[in-house]
Amino acid sequence: ELRLAESPEGAEVAAVERIDGVLKVEVAGNELRAFTARAQGVLAKLCGTTPLLTRPIITTKVTPITLENVFIELTGKDLRD
Repeated sequence: ELRLAESPEGAEVAAVERIDGVLKVEVAGNELRAFTARAQGVLAKLCGTTPLLTRPIITTKVTPITLENVFIELTGKDLRD
């Protein structure tokens, strides 16, 4: 998950979608969320010496997938006690 100084342009989002290992990209305002099993490689391409994004990156956040995340993604429902 990246928070940018400004909202990314369509071409930038398309470039992120083409990174090897990126499964899905979501954009909400100035936040870009890339879903991947290869976070280290994707971050290297996004933040490396020749970054794909022209907007400054304010913060990055890597969140590991849990079984609860998978359940919610598949069913659209939260787990209940």
